Amino acid sequence: MTSIPVNTVLGPVPAGQLGLTLVHEHLMLGWPGSETDSTAILDRRDATRVCTERVQELHDLGVRTIVDPSPMELGRDPELAAEVSSASGVHIVIATGLYNQEVGIPYYYRERSIDELAEIFVMELTEGIGSTGIRAGVVKVAAGGTVAVKGEFSEARIGDQEERAHRAAGRASVETGVPILTHNNELAPAGVTQAKIFLEEGVSPERVIIGHAGAVGDLDYYQEVLAAGMSLGFDRFGVESLCPDSKRIASLVGLANSGHLDRLFISTDAVMYWRGRPSPFLEKKVRPRSPHWESRHLLVRVVPQLRQAGVSDDDIRTVLTDNPRRLFGG
Repeated sequence: MTSIPVNTVLGPVPAGQLGLTLVHEHLMLGWPGSETDSTAILDRRDATRVCTERVQELHDLGVRTIVDPSPMELGRDPELAAEVSSASGVHIVIATGLYNQEVGIPYYYRERSIDELAEIFVMELTEGIGSTGIRAGVVKVAAGGTVAVKGEFSEARIGDQEERAHRAAGRASVETGVPILTHNNELAPAGVTQAKIFLEEGVSPERVIIGHAGAVGDLDYYQEVLAAGMSLGFDRFGVESLCPDSKRIASLVGLANSGHLDRLFISTDAVMYWRGRPSPFLEKKVRPRSPHWESRHLLVRVVPQLRQAGVSDDDIRTVLTDNPRRLFGG
C-alpha cells in the first residue's frame, strides 16, 4: 500500500503512520484581534505547558495524531504546535486557510484575488508558514455564522468572501493534493454548496470533510454531501448547548449502518488554550450546558456510548484510524 507523506509540524510523516487521529481539535485559538489586546498579553510558556499536558493526556488514551484546523487569523501558532508535538510524541497537523466572513477574513485578504489567496495557501503548504519553515498539512475554510459561540443564527448560504476563500482552497488542494476541512453553522449548514464549489474547482472529493455535520440531523442534507463523494465531520461532540451528544450519535450510527462508515469522522472541536479575555457568551451560555466539551471526551465518553449503540471496535477503528489515513492519501 502506498503511503503518502503528510505535513506535520515536525516534518513529513507517512500517512500509514498517523495512527488514531482526531481530525478537529484546537491547541490555541483566539478570535481575530485578541493578539492586539495589551491587557491580555499571551503567556506563551503557559500556553505551551497547558497544551502539552492536554495532548499528553490524549496520547495516554491512544491518540497518535491531531489535526488542528485553526486558519490563519484565529491565533494559529506553528512553533507552539511544534513544541507541543515534540514534548508529547503526538503528530500535529496544522492548517492554512481562512475563517468565515462574520468573524474572520481580514480586510487585507478581502482585497486579494482568488488566485492570490490560492498562492498564499500553496506557499504555506509547500514552503512553510512565515519564516518558521513549518508547513501546513490541510486547508481550512468556513461558511456561515458561529452559532455555537455567538448564539446567532444565519442563513444556509456562503457569503461572497467565503466563496472566494473556498475556491482558493479548492485550487490549493488540486495543486498540492492536501485535504480540505470546512466549518459550517450546524443550524443552517452550507455543506451542499461547499461541495459544489469544490467540485467546480476540480477537487478530489475523497480529500474533503464537510464539517460540523453532527447537529444537523437532516438525512437529505447528509445524502447530498455523500452523493458528491465527500465526507461528513461529526466533530463537535461535547457541545451539548447546541445539540445533545445522543442526537449526534443517533445520526452517526444511522449513517454507519447505511453503508457510509468509510466517510465519517469524529472529533470535539475543543480548544485547549484561549488567547485574550474570556468570551462572555462561551462562559455564560455554552460551558454551563457543555460540561464535557474537551478533547478527551471523545475517547472517555463518546466511544463507550458508540459501543453501547452497537458500533464494533473494528468500526470505531475505521472511523478513528483508517478514515484519516485514507483522507491524507495512505
